Amino acid sequence: MVNSCSIVFHSIIIDYRRLLSHNHVCFHIELPYSLQEIFFNESLSNDSCINYKFSSKDLSPCVANFKPSTLSWNNLDVHSKGSTGYFDKPKEPVHIIKKVSGQAKPGNLLAILGASGAGKTTLLNVLTGQNLNKLAIEGQVSLNNEPITIERLSSCSSYVQQDDLFFGVLTVREHLRFQLKLRSPVAMNASQINERVDRIIEKLGLRKVAENRIKCGTNGERLSGGELKRLSIATEVLTDPAILFCDEPTSGLDSFMAQTVVSVLKSLANEQRTIVCTIHQPSSEIFKMFDQIMLLAEGRVAFLGTADKALDFFSQLGYKCPSNYNPSDFFIQQLSIAPRNKEQCLSRINMICDRFEASGFNENLRSKVSFKTGLETNYFSEVSKSVESTPPSILTQFIQLVWRSSLINLRDPLLSTSRVVNTFVSIFLILLVYWNQDYNQEAIMNINGAIFLLIMAANLSSIFIVTGTFCIETPIILREHAGGLYRITVYYLAKLFSDLPYFTILPAITWSICYYSVGFYDDFRVFLIGNGICIFVVNAASGFGYFISTISTSTTVALEYSAPLMTPLILLGGTFLNNNLIPHWINWLKYFSWFYYANEILTVNQWRDVTHIDCDYEVFVPSPISIPTNGTIPTGQGCLVNGKQVIESVGFKESNLNFDYWMLIFVIVVFRLLAYIALVARTKSRH
Repeated sequence: MVNSCSIVFHSIIIDYRRLLSHNHVCFHIELPYSLQEIFFNESLSNDSCINYKFSSKDLSPCVANFKPSTLSWNNLDVHSKGSTGYFDKPKEPVHIIKKVSGQAKPGNLLAILGASGAGKTTLLNVLTGQNLNKLAIEGQVSLNNEPITIERLSSCSSYVQQDDLFFGVLTVREHLRFQLKLRSPVAMNASQINERVDRIIEKLGLRKVAENRIKCGTNGERLSGGELKRLSIATEVLTDPAILFCDEPTSGLDSFMAQTVVSVLKSLANEQRTIVCTIHQPSSEIFKMFDQIMLLAEGRVAFLGTADKALDFFSQLGYKCPSNYNPSDFFIQQLSIAPRNKEQCLSRINMICDRFEASGFNENLRSKVSFKTGLETNYFSEVSKSVESTPPSILTQFIQLVWRSSLINLRDPLLSTSRVVNTFVSIFLILLVYWNQDYNQEAIMNINGAIFLLIMAANLSSIFIVTGTFCIETPIILREHAGGLYRITVYYLAKLFSDLPYFTILPAITWSICYYSVGFYDDFRVFLIGNGICIFVVNAASGFGYFISTISTSTTVALEYSAPLMTPLILLGGTFLNNNLIPHWINWLKYFSWFYYANEILTVNQWRDVTHIDCDYEVFVPSPISIPTNGTIPTGQGCLVNGKQVIESVGFKESNLNFDYWMLIFVIVVFRLLAYIALVARTKSRH
């Protein structure tokens, strides 16, 4: 039915455009919201003479699982905490929000407007209870004129943040299913989950891209900016929140996509939800969709009410909006500070805010926003109220996180293809250089070099791949954790578990191929020990990568940290510098090097059972001892004739093996533990 209607509408528009183009006539057309997806990518959507508007009247609301709620805030006063100045100049506290009061009602779309630096995002963070670690807050937030805890507000609201953060290899449907399984306050079976996801996909106009990968499809396709924003909204409305907060939902979108996104918010408000969003200079068409606007300037309220009343209020003050002028542009122009006229602009802003505080608009607002006495400075109440919900169990969280991480590992080229390619390129280079070594004097250096090259290849690929991906994941993980989807401990364990196959299978393949191709000592015990140590080395390196990633703010920073930290550990690994000749003042550093422990184990493992090494020279070797006619140098006269001598020559000891084994395990555990502590610290710093 929808497809047939779309053909009719399409034909009608084509005919109208041809008919009216000669007279240069433009017209407006309102289409049912269900047809939005069909027209969204058509060339007609960019026609300058046709202004599309998608009606939300045909959007039948889903069965409401929420109670319509009125959000109120009274005398919110917010200061930044400043800084002590240990590493930079001390910063004084800044007064960001100044005694701001307001109310958002069910069925209304409230837009918070203001110039850059007016305090819009800070106010939204205060209302949502997020990102408050550097703020000192006074005042009160209430729900239906009752004090409320942050936990209680979180259970009935959702927050669409400005940045659209997703795992790009997941499809839209896979992402929404994962989110719903961990967000749902009540247990849902598979059919209920599928039904809910299908309904949200249809409502948000994402049916056409439901099976597409979000950011990196197999054919290079990816969701558009508008689709990404609608997916962000879809993610947050999965649980039927009564209140929806949006930070700059139209940022980075063209006018048509921005209008589409705001139409979605308007349709959600029509379902008796309370919608609060910040927005920067909306178009005239978008501005008309707002039920109420709050104008902020220098942290103060310049107006709160309907757009028409805002125009009347400014007109009474002598600031009349010109005809055919975007009202939002006009308001922001009056409430902005021009650098050359700072004093004059501040005077005008203070006058407007003072007049609003003394106006009937503000008195009417204050009469509606009633608070219990004695609680005006509590911000969010500390009195906890029970929430009738059943969060997903730890096992459910673990299973879902392992599923997602495993899927990302399989689909992300950096995590799957790159790992496999790096592994086989390293194998190829080792075989190319060290193929089928004989046991003679020249082969000693070659075999030791092959051992260290195996260690290096395993380390570098593990560290750089982990730091290149974990840093990208961290912002998403921190946001999802703040949203209450899962515990950070469960995520971390699931991440380690899903990565484990790569950190066991690939090093085992590498050692197995190189063991027989290079010609390491032929003994099954040697093979098993070497295999295990290669796996240990990769896990030690990946633990180091996890740790560096969790203390870094970006992939670039992580890579910059990795190189200088690894260099001394590699240098003291026993290959570039003889263990017997390391200066005492730096010798202690080798005990932090898993390169050293792995190199000692693999070297001892290779040579300890070798009883004979050839020592044949055809050239003259100067020596006070006469050389036999066959050119063989007697034992002890410059040749290493057995494996134990090779071990001693590089400064390793067979008696250190047990210590080396335990230290490798210690390094694996400690780096993972440090990474976990750093990750937990980052989550706490956000609250």
